[in-house]
Amino acid sequence: MSDLPSKVLTIGGWDPCGAYGVAADIKTFATLGCHGMAALSVATVQNSLAWLGAEFFSADFLSKQLDAILSDYGADALKTGFLGNANLIKVVAQKIKQYDLKHVVIDPVVLNAKGEVMFESQVKEAYEDLLFPLATVITPNLKELNYFLTGESTAWDGSSQAKAQLASYYKVHFKTANKPIICLKGLVNAAPSLPFADGWYDGESFHFFKSSFVETQNLSGSGDTFSAALTANLAQSIEPKEAIKLASRFAHEAIRRSKDWSLAKAEGPTGNFIKAP
Repeated sequence: MSDLPSKVLTIGGWDPCGAYGVAADIKTFATLGCHGMAALSVATVQNSLAWLGAEFFSADFLSKQLDAILSDYGADALKTGFLGNANLIKVVAQKIKQYDLKHVVIDPVVLNAKGEVMFESQVKEAYEDLLFPLATVITPNLKELNYFLTGESTAWDGSSQAKAQLASYYKVHFKTANKPIICLKGLVNAAPSLPFADGWYDGESFHFFKSSFVETQNLSGSGDTFSAALTANLAQSIEPKEAIKLASRFAHEAIRRSKDWSLAKAEGPTGNFIKAP
């Protein structure tokens, strides 16, 4: 058996402190035995205390990065993170089609940590029109999910009404042969036996499974860790629903490992670079 690692590409933003974005992704890929590659959409200036600014790269520069990677290495799977610009989203969609990439995880970053909308409506529409139809799995957090469904940034709550809204949205936006799975992460009281759960909706039914809640302030990059682990699993030919379960397990274990760390003055990163014993 070959020991050649799977090749996994992330497209997103750079956090100089290494907690969020492609830094979290690359560490996760490596921990799971994959060769990680990254194309940058934006360089941010941030730390655990404040958001201090960002500089977006041009669509042309992102396009050149992706051509350099995909024309040489290729990719067994890719994920998107912080894109934040309709022109950048258009480039990513073009390259997914050009290089016929099959295992695609879209993490639609549209809200900040406070749940505030960061971008104009064109970004939401670009995700819906250009990237969602190409996705294998879509991994919004619950506030982002509700933003796509209703325009409001309160958390999706798993109620009968919320499920009906998601089912209706799915029918409208996924009319093509490709039927992506939408992840549902960190749902409270999904069922009497599930006080804290992760799960998915596949266009036909909802499925939830028990996950663990860890009391900690160190959650920076936990969403990136989950979606990166999912992408690495897909790259290694694990079927999507099992890949989601394994990614959930990995992300919660990464949070557990770092729960008592004091790396930063405020919220710190997850332990996504330490293999489980």
